[in-house]
Amino acid sequence: MGRFLILAAAMLIGGCASAPKAHEFEKSFPYARTYDDVWAAVIETFAELNLPIANVEKDSGIITTDWLDMEGSDAFYDCGGHGIFTVESTQGKFNVFVKRNAETTGASVLVNTSFRQLRSFGSDQSWTQCTSTGSLENKINGKISKKLIAP
Repeated sequence: MGRFLILAAAMLIGGCASAPKAHEFEKSFPYARTYDDVWAAVIETFAELNLPIANVEKDSGIITTDWLDMEGSDAFYDCGGHGIFTVESTQGKFNVFVKRNAETTGASVLVNTSFRQLRSFGSDQSWTQCTSTGSLENKINGKISKKLIAP
């Protein structure tokens, strides 16, 4: 009960956590190259960024990661303010979907990201869902684009 009163008092004084903002950005990127070229560029990008692949299925076009440590990468996510809570860990997870364009020989890449932050107050811990800023999606797109432009 005492910890609850301390938490309640701290929140009233202004120690409240704030919600993350919703950010608008592109998640899907079209390329005027073949599916196989785009797929190869995506796999190479994962290797270049040292992203461990949890699941890869070329036929369905899906590549996923497990939860990854995102410490020091705060430009990629918005977790809002943590107030009086202590940030213990920030993690990210994403999947990339490479899709054939039925009307052309091109392909597109859809990047979906999820972020979460483990926060604590005393001995209590909980995960807070975060939002993406679009920076990671743009970084991945930029790296794929460069690989597809190179001869």
